Amino acid sequence: MADILLDFRPRITASNINNLKKIVNDLEVGQQLSVTIERTEAHHADRILNIFKNNNFKYCTKGGHKNEYYIIGTRN
Repeated sequence: MADILLDFRPRITASNINNLKKIVNDLEVGQQLSVTIERTEAHHADRILNIFKNNNFKYCTKGGHKNEYYIIGTRN
């Protein structure tokens, strides 16, 4: 059971969102998924957060040192 890292930079696309939806369906309890986006895209993070909410994930957000913004979810 490996953790998964996704990078949606430079912008979040419909393809990114569709890929995320497929991946969260396959994750096991306790498995972690981290999504990196540009800080300037953070106002679009609700699309990602809603996927986590709707698929029984605990999640948190974290700003990076440069232009990164992280959304980290763990399946319950």
